[in-house]
Amino acid sequence: MKNQKASVLLYAMQLAPQNGLFVEIGCIREDHEVATDGYSTVYMSKYCKNLDLRFVSVDNQEKNVVMANKVLEKEGLKPEVITEDGKKFLEYEDAISFLYLDSHRHPQYSYDQYINSELAEGAVVAIDDAQPYDDHELGKATQLVELFEVEGISWRLIPTEPGFSMVVAKFPRGKKHGMLS
Repeated sequence: MKNQKASVLLYAMQLAPQNGLFVEIGCIREDHEVATDGYSTVYMSKYCKNLDLRFVSVDNQEKNVVMANKVLEKEGLKPEVITEDGKKFLEYEDAISFLYLDSHRHPQYSYDQYINSELAEGAVVAIDDAQPYDDHELGKATQLVELFEVEGISWRLIPTEPGFSMVVAKFPRGKKHGMLS
């Protein structure tokens, strides 16, 4: 069963260069699909497997990583989830084609992860839970959208389910580690 959040995620992935590395920061936290979680790790892994793309999911909670890898194996997929701080992981990866930011609720985490990433030409960044909460107009995406506006980065806010949205941004020229855009 594919929910609306999964459909938006798959759409965003198709906008990215179909080579290179696809990265998820913040893996699934349920062993079955629920609308509020979206089953992103499974959808991303299947997508990348079908196109022979490199995929890795990063989460800093060992229990989430163990569960997510068991779900991937149950689905006939490689266990591609690792335990690591997303910001630190991104510091050492080169030229990411697709970056899905779905970890901590506070927008500073997404911002820091983005800053540490290196994006390939044409890369796409998607930020989940981009709806108002905790005094943040666009949830996890608030600080990044403000930066995108200043930097002239093209982005869209796409509804994923009632009351929830995802920001999808495109980087035609890519981005180097530590740079804003």
